[in-house]
Amino acid sequence: MKVSGDEQLAKHFFWLNVCVTAVLLAAIVISVLQFGVAAWEKRQQVGLVLVGSKEDAGWNRVQYRGMQEACKALGYELLLQEDVRDDEASCRKAIRELVEKRAKVVFLTNLISLQETRNIVKEYPNVQFFGMELNPSVFEFKRYAVRYIEPCYLAGILAGLRTKSGFVGYAAPYPGPEFYQAINAFALGVQRVNPNAEVLLVWTGGWENDANEEQAVRDFKAASVDVMAYFQDGETIPAAAERAGIHFISMYEMYPSYQYELAAIKVDWKKSYINLLRQKLRQFDHSAYWATILDRSVDIEPVMPSLSARERAVLETERWEIRQGKMVFAGEIFDRNGIRRCGADESISNQSLLRMNWLVRGVRILGN
Repeated sequence: MKVSGDEQLAKHFFWLNVCVTAVLLAAIVISVLQFGVAAWEKRQQVGLVLVGSKEDAGWNRVQYRGMQEACKALGYELLLQEDVRDDEASCRKAIRELVEKRAKVVFLTNLISLQETRNIVKEYPNVQFFGMELNPSVFEFKRYAVRYIEPCYLAGILAGLRTKSGFVGYAAPYPGPEFYQAINAFALGVQRVNPNAEVLLVWTGGWENDANEEQAVRDFKAASVDVMAYFQDGETIPAAAERAGIHFISMYEMYPSYQYELAAIKVDWKKSYINLLRQKLRQFDHSAYWATILDRSVDIEPVMPSLSARERAVLETERWEIRQGKMVFAGEIFDRNGIRRCGADESISNQSLLRMNWLVRGVRILGN
């Protein structure tokens, strides 16, 4: 049967459409095969190593939640290794598992873990490691840290305003530059508003030492301390302070059910991790990233119903002055032995702060 011209034309268009569709499908398949895997490979997996559980009150919980929120905001996948012990074998296993899951970035949130992994990270040259470390010789890591000096000073302001006994407590793990900075800043804050107050210090012997922390609070109570702060992990001290009826300034997070909490020193880890992931992934930078009160990454957050109008006003004024350039370690400062550490027209440099090994006048170590 003879086919008309229209039918032939329609037939040609049909086969042309079939061919075009086949070509497009082939192109899509090839694109998926060639570029889809590459796109998946480029998707950022971020590893986080915790020495405890992500639900542990304090350091581990706020680290996990901050990183979780940062990864969600940036569209990254969070890979978690929790309850990792502070030994080389455990750290090696945790890092290997993260790398096997395609982690391109690994955050080590504990200083002890960092010490154990300095040799391990060299085995993974294509992975970027972040460590909470200030030592510039550790070139295998991108370094980040929190500047607690200013919030600790503000905590001291609040403690100095609140104390009625004139005895203020502070608990910290053991002597070291970071803790000397925090204690001294706190004491200078107390003395700024209450020159006659005395800061009583207890070394607990560790980040989490429940028995010693409980004893520290009992010692404070026996010494008439009515306000205290601390640089410890976990909920042991705030719980003990609440039972003892001592007003306290907590570390890392707030405890809404406690009536004696005045404020909390908190880090906006979501903001800090977003800054780190956005800025530091671009190139290797030996300089440390600092979370500071100036960029509102770290601050003291008052429990408003617990503070008087005067306490809030003084706290806000001091915070404003710091953001305008006021330095905590400036002006005449003497240590406990009467040695002048800073002159009236001087300030202590950041390098000197990193080596701080003394306590300011007005701090007394309980038991010494």
